[in-house]
Amino acid sequence: TLLETERYLYTLRCTMLRRAMASLRCSAHSLNIEKGCHMNVQRDQRYGTYCQVLGKEYIENEFHFIIVCPLYDDLREMFLQPVHRYKTYNDFLILMKSKQDSVLLYLSKYVAEGFKLRHAFLSM
Repeated sequence: TLLETERYLYTLRCTMLRRAMASLRCSAHSLNIEKGCHMNVQRDQRYGTYCQVLGKEYIENEFHFIIVCPLYDDLREMFLQPVHRYKTYNDFLILMKSKQDSVLLYLSKYVAEGFKLRHAFLSM
């Protein structure tokens, strides 16, 4: 295994975008997949709050946050669709492993704005 510095750490000049990406990549976020771990919620019960309101039981993990959750559809259209149409878990892995500066920039903007939107929704 080759260890190297993740490209986003030196290509994203904006601290807010780097921080958002780092928190997502290191699981230092408040998505229920992580938050539930600290609250002793069974892994298969860590549903996304927005999707539960819609009557759906989807585990709120990084894949769900970036690719699936309808709360972020507008952000996804704005930040991810210009780069590629991501739909599957394999697409998610390709996106997360990308070394293209433009993809990293769009993804980091999506993540930062998504975390803000999630926080605003949960604060209602």
